[in-house]
Amino acid sequence: MFLRRSPMNPSTTVTFRLQGERTSLAAIGALYEARDPPVPTVHVTELPAGFDKQTFLQKKFEQGRLSVGWDNYADKDVPENAGTGNKAWEGHKWKSVKEVLGL
Repeated sequence: MFLRRSPMNPSTTVTFRLQGERTSLAAIGALYEARDPPVPTVHVTELPAGFDKQTFLQKKFEQGRLSVGWDNYADKDVPENAGTGNKAWEGHKWKSVKEVLGL
């Protein structure tokens, strides 16, 4: 998600919700393991002590709360909200996680 000034009205701020591929860290790990040659990944159930911010964010990721489709007022994911800003670039093909990571 990003903010910018509206070209139509410079005093107005516009919010764009951009979202690419919805995936999980486990799914990205599986992509690395499926590579040739494979890249080993390690699944952990918790992070070491002291990684409080990372643990907080990981829990939010797992709950879907960091998706741009998440509606904090309704306290749920609204998939049709995700990527609503993508329409501003009609015809543009967004890269997949696999393409970005070269897997």
